[in-house]
Amino acid sequence: MESLLVFIGGIIGGGLRIGLTDSLPTLSFPYVTLIINLVGAFVLPVWNNYWAIKWNCQPNLRKGIGVGVIGSFTTFSGIMLDSSHLIMNHQFQSLLIYLAITIVGGFLLAILGDQWSNRLREQEGI
Repeated sequence: MESLLVFIGGIIGGGLRIGLTDSLPTLSFPYVTLIINLVGAFVLPVWNNYWAIKWNCQPNLRKGIGVGVIGSFTTFSGIMLDSSHLIMNHQFQSLLIYLAITIVGGFLLAILGDQWSNRLREQEGI
């Protein structure tokens, strides 16, 4: 059951990502992937530490949404693909900025999401 929920979640998350990517204009800087991954870095700890607990989600559903939906919405392969395009176009400064924001920003947003979700749980006594 867990694999099925991750599979279905993957379809949903991947579909959301493609839909968002296709609906926004393409620029030389990969801002769409950057935004998607930063949002995911924040949402995943909030999902795991607050919403899944608040709604008393079963482990299979928790993983289906966390790994499936959020995991497929955000992808490491997207970062690598965008990075390779920046390299091929000799946009090395943009590459460094992109990777720095992705790594540092993602880490900071994950911490922020974790802290925010913990505060929400404390406020609600969960």
